[in-house]
Amino acid sequence: KKIYLSLAIALIAITQLSAQVPTCSLNPTFIASPKVGIYPDSVTNFISGTVGVPYVQNITVKVPKDTVSSSITFCFNRFVLSTPTGTTNYNLPPGLNFGSSTPVVANGTVNGAPSLKFPGNANNCASIYGTPTTPGTYTLHLKVDAFATPALTSCPSTPNITGGTNVSTSYLNYYIITINAATGLTEIGKNKFNLENVPNPFNG
Repeated sequence: KKIYLSLAIALIAITQLSAQVPTCSLNPTFIASPKVGIYPDSVTNFISGTVGVPYVQNITVKVPKDTVSSSITFCFNRFVLSTPTGTTNYNLPPGLNFGSSTPVVANGTVNGAPSLKFPGNANNCASIYGTPTTPGTYTLHLKVDAFATPALTSCPSTPNITGGTNVSTSYLNYYIITINAATGLTEIGKNKFNLENVPNPFNG
């Protein structure tokens, strides 16, 4: 009974641990580059996974400080990433979710899936994580809303992330995650191999 109880406690602990959002990190090469936006980009794309094997894809997001449109400078307040209407959980492979270990990007639930908020003039990260359950090739559907404020003088280094007006909405439909079927392992019975003690006989 003690053994069964210990196994049950261990299983519960493992389940709770796997449900936690993994700690994400910034990609140093992308951060050092003049590029802004999301990394990995459409060329690099996301890594593949395998059914039953824990999956983590780290994502780095660089939101610029400002932009110029029709000779008007706009200061970015935030970018909001959410699942589009009519799409289930970004069309992620079953068993996977979006999340971030950075509290500032939490944005509640939009269209039944976690939404992430990335402040302007800042670098943040997020993760696609979980244990995939169904093989296949999945094209993700992401909605990105950019909120900004016209600059009266210069843009602040730390913007008001709750302010601003939605100045643009874009849809990203080029990220792909391929989930491979589980690899079968041949069971080895006790009569399939021999173990020999060396030296034989031995002691200790």
